[in-house]
Amino acid sequence: MNRIIFAVIFSFLSSFVVFGQKADTFPRKKNVFLLHSYNYAQVWTQSQAKGYGPYLTSEKYTLYIEDFDEKRLPFTDEIEQTFVEQFNLRYNSVKFDLLVILDNPALSFINKHISELPFLQNLPIIAAGINNHDSLTTANIPKTIILEEKSGTKATLEQIPKFFPNVDTIFCLVDSSMTAQDVKKEIQNYDNLSKRKGEKTKQIVYLFNENDSYAAILERIKKLSKNSVIYVVLYEQDGENKYFSPQSVVKQLLEVTDLPIFCSFDIYMNEGVIGGRVAGGLRVGEYLGWGIVNFFENKATHVCDSTGERQLEWAFSYPALKKYDISFSSLPENSTLYFEPSSDLWGNKYLAKVLLILVIFAIGIAIILHIFNLQSSKKVKKQVKEIADLFDRLEYLRASMPIGFIELDTELKITYWNESAERIFGYSAKEALGVNLFDLTVAAENRKYVDAVVQELFQTSKRFVHSRYIQHKTDTSLECEWYFTHKVYPDTDKFYIMCMIVDITKRESMKREQENLINALKKMMLNQDSFIATSMHDIKNIMAPISAYSEMLLLQNLPKEKSKDLAEKIYKNITILSDTFVELMNVSKVKGEIIKASPAEFNIRNLSETVSAMLEDHYKRKEINFIDNLP
Repeated sequence: MNRIIFAVIFSFLSSFVVFGQKADTFPRKKNVFLLHSYNYAQVWTQSQAKGYGPYLTSEKYTLYIEDFDEKRLPFTDEIEQTFVEQFNLRYNSVKFDLLVILDNPALSFINKHISELPFLQNLPIIAAGINNHDSLTTANIPKTIILEEKSGTKATLEQIPKFFPNVDTIFCLVDSSMTAQDVKKEIQNYDNLSKRKGEKTKQIVYLFNENDSYAAILERIKKLSKNSVIYVVLYEQDGENKYFSPQSVVKQLLEVTDLPIFCSFDIYMNEGVIGGRVAGGLRVGEYLGWGIVNFFENKATHVCDSTGERQLEWAFSYPALKKYDISFSSLPENSTLYFEPSSDLWGNKYLAKVLLILVIFAIGIAIILHIFNLQSSKKVKKQVKEIADLFDRLEYLRASMPIGFIELDTELKITYWNESAERIFGYSAKEALGVNLFDLTVAAENRKYVDAVVQELFQTSKRFVHSRYIQHKTDTSLECEWYFTHKVYPDTDKFYIMCMIVDITKRESMKREQENLINALKKMMLNQDSFIATSMHDIKNIMAPISAYSEMLLLQNLPKEKSKDLAEKIYKNITILSDTFVELMNVSKVKGEIIKASPAEFNIRNLSETVSAMLEDHYKRKEINFIDNLP
């Protein structure tokens, strides 16, 4: 027996050791909270994600990604507090292993609000893409591992005179965003240091004032002298808080000037932009992914070493170099050429002729195939017609559907407005198209609540909103149910939104009226119950003297005057009893109809007739005939 017990215990311990070893070989996935400063749809943010994505595989890591929209929605105290509340509500129950921050605005937010985010406290922090870092930016999170983003501005400013010796002024295009101002400080530090050393430098002028629109800046650029160059440092928002995508900024620049243009980030690279020592979102993301993997493999000392220069590259546009006659031999080492022709095929006339013959031959084959596939072509035409009919039906449905249907562009301006939307809000399509939806349908005092809800829709999978902040053209309040869906175009920061709206104002009003009526009815029924109870008590009090006086008349031989006096008293009490019965029957009739009771449950009249008959019988036996109108 002891041997059996020993064998069982040994087997159990062996299994425990084996399964324990297997558990060690399959560690749990790491939960990483990743906070982007900019909207995830922007090119810079998507490039970062492509960089760190291959490192943070789903087998080892679970990423919880949140993003701000600092370019379009600059931080205010109210907006920051809204994010704090959303994060706490959404992630309070998640146990994270690491907090990852991308770019300066997100780092500033965490440094300011870390004490209000209990689920992130005491977590290790890695911050990447950080410009011009100092101790103040991490005063409340001093142990943060900073993967600093080096700027190539100094190298670019030194390279410009080598390409254009006659240039006397460099105009820097920089906006007021946090990152742009950090890079601007680097330029100012370089300029001041050069002047202190007595070095001959080019004059640096900044093309931005707080109240300047981009259109005003472009007008200034048109008037610049030929001995000038433009350096696009970082510009995505003008003084009127209008957002411009990087390529939109460059496109408008090229439309108004032929001056040489340099840039500091690869998102501004264009065939007409020369380039420079640029930072790339892809390299920042790769550097971050490499750092996170090293961190979890206990190689944090390597992460702390700043190798930000790896995030930079010398990038130049092949067409721009050709345009300004810049020799390729004058380029820095390890330079990358963008928009370089893949081959000289079109410069070789013989190859071009061969290619033309091949194209003609291919067209001939296509024509022959078309002739031999007429039946197939008819089928295709039929299918095309069916598809066109389907689109016509869908368009009719969209225009005539009984619920409001609205489409919005990237700036939340209305691009489609159906008949039901006209009926709900009171605005015609002509009045609504091209106008911001929430400027049109939301009062100014309610915008902050609506903007917070819209921001949440972009950041979560939520698609339904019940709103009471909507108003009609006549300024009357509406209560609506909103159904949203939005689509982001690949590799751009553009998107569109479709909304379906149901006006539930009347329905909700009727519901509230119904609730009020039910409450009033309940109160009335309670009052009736109280009245009936009180009336029954009054009946008892009235019946007592009638019974006593009747006993005296029936059982005692009283003088005629005394009997008459008692009879009068009985009459008065019976009159009061009659009135009480009448009121009680009226109330009982109402209550009986409300609660669907049978007449037998409310036979007050029968009761009164019985009492009257009884009293009349007693009086007749005593030959008392002066009462002839009993109840």
